[in-house]
Amino acid sequence: MGALVLSLFVLWLVSFPMVGFLLGKTELLPYFLIPHTAGLTGWFFARQYLLRLAPVFTGMSAVLTAVYPHMTWKELTLVSLGFFSSATAVYVGYILQLGGRVGFLGLAFGNLFALLLSLLPADKALKHILISLGLLALLYFTGKEVKQEEPDRAYYKLLPFFFTFYAVGGIMYKAVMELYMQGAYFYGAEVSFYILAVILSFAFVGRFGERLLVILSSLTLSLAFLLLQVSGQHYLNAGMFLLQSGFGFADFLLLYTLYSAREPLRAYPLGFSAVCAGIMAGYYASLFKPYAEVFTGLGNLAILLSLLYYFSLREKSGKQTLRPSEPSPAPQVRITPEAFLEELQKDLPETKKRLTKRELEVLSLLLEGCSYESASERTGLSSSSVREYTRRGLEKLGISKEELCNSYSRWLSFQREAKHRGTSL
Repeated sequence: MGALVLSLFVLWLVSFPMVGFLLGKTELLPYFLIPHTAGLTGWFFARQYLLRLAPVFTGMSAVLTAVYPHMTWKELTLVSLGFFSSATAVYVGYILQLGGRVGFLGLAFGNLFALLLSLLPADKALKHILISLGLLALLYFTGKEVKQEEPDRAYYKLLPFFFTFYAVGGIMYKAVMELYMQGAYFYGAEVSFYILAVILSFAFVGRFGERLLVILSSLTLSLAFLLLQVSGQHYLNAGMFLLQSGFGFADFLLLYTLYSAREPLRAYPLGFSAVCAGIMAGYYASLFKPYAEVFTGLGNLAILLSLLYYFSLREKSGKQTLRPSEPSPAPQVRITPEAFLEELQKDLPETKKRLTKRELEVLSLLLEGCSYESASERTGLSSSSVREYTRRGLEKLGISKEELCNSYSRWLSFQREAKHRGTSL
């Protein structure tokens, strides 16, 4: 479900307002992106109303998309579209929380659908109607509920990283894209490199973690800008292919980070607004003349700053700052379903078998409030397998599902009260 929702939104986004083939002119991008960024920021403060207003705003976005070819005031239409679609963007992130990482593949599917749509021998007005119908299809998923938690503070520290990194995206949209449209082998072929990067990200992130995505996206973008400093059609095309690969890795990393925050109505507005603001900063930076030389330096500077910030952040979080004379603080209890289940297993007799990794994962999802169907989507298991792992886990713990949930609720309340009192348990 998450992959379908994301693919429909990405299809609309890359085909039309984000300088897609249905928009064409890069100078129109600010008319969409500035109100879109303002809307995202606004939803962070008015998030309690978003779920009720998102269907209405999504419907308005679909209507404006369908009638855009017939509108005289294109700029005003894009301004309205940018604001209304900000609610849709956050709602798509909200739906992604119902599934697992497989939903992020919607990035690849959406770009693939956009490429196929661009090749379709049909009038542009008809294509506008098709992508507007895709937005309307999102209304089918309204009413789904996601259990929300307070995001980790480390998430906020990553916002400057995303802002700086996506400033390179703004440079690409304004400067590189204009050059590429004049000398492309086949306009649209670059999308296949983006799709490949998303698929590789999906394969790598579970095994190697997010740091690999940071390295891959940064390396590919750096190599792209080096190639773009050399004149010639071959270097221009190779540079664009690497740029698209880099942003395939970066977009997957962005969704992975926001998804891990576990509070979609807070995380996605802030994350997306930081990205949009970064794109706009890069867009206006590339207006300096002659931009053929300036944008390469700005792009590499942005990548360098992003890397320095990201890895300095990781280093600080991994170091202990205690002085030798200071006593070690008492270990903090993690208030998570996994921590609860680990404590619960400590009371079991040594003869009892411990929970397997899969049983622990399934039971943790159920304690988070997931249904069997939602747990199935997030783990990639069938519903029957989820039920079987649940049965085995409960049998090992010697407790029923209802007793487990009640016990977890009491434990959760106790831990939170202790945290507020400042005591260590």
